[in-house]
Amino acid sequence: MEIYIMRHGTTDWNVLKKIQGNTDIPLNEEGKNLADRSGENLKNTYFDVIYTSPLKRAYRTAEGIRGNRTEIPIIKDNRLIEMNFGIYEGKTSEERDALSHNTFSNFFKSPEKFIPGEGGETFEELLKRTEDFMKNVIEPLSLLSPKENPFHPGHPIERIFISGHGAMNKALMMYIKKCTDLSKFWDGALQVNCNIIIIEYKDGKYSVKNESAFFG
Repeated sequence: MEIYIMRHGTTDWNVLKKIQGNTDIPLNEEGKNLADRSGENLKNTYFDVIYTSPLKRAYRTAEGIRGNRTEIPIIKDNRLIEMNFGIYEGKTSEERDALSHNTFSNFFKSPEKFIPGEGGETFEELLKRTEDFMKNVIEPLSLLSPKENPFHPGHPIERIFISGHGAMNKALMMYIKKCTDLSKFWDGALQVNCNIIIIEYKDGKYSVKNESAFFG
């Protein structure tokens, strides 16, 4: 079974380099076009189902990937929502630096030392919910017979698509790579918008096939 993990298309806040997190920012025109082009270039790639964060930017990206293939269900799951950044959401790096107690500085450079701001989420909390999604949603699908396929009965489950976010997708990859060292959270860098990571899950084991696929 293959798993495609995509970061959503471009938003205005991406362009302004503002932290988005749980803030429900929609795709801008560039982001919509990027998602739609990706979907067009993947139109001959079969997907059993698309799972998505419920945030607008991820859901609209999922719609772009599906295109006219309305037989592919899109399922929202709150465990795929972006990391909550609390008081830092909507702020640029300069605005964060102006805060009297800026704890965001370690987020990228030393994630193992990161302390969330007021109302924010820890890396441990993010890792817990994304692991739960993989263990209880994705992995059981690989055990189903074609007859048990809930999306397309009679067809073996072949390929799953996940439309998500930068930090959330990295948390999925921490689980997939069985990495528990938070200092390595950003290894391989942040996905660009609409970048896809392609994973194979077979016999209970994950293997990374491509971390830099791009169809836009």
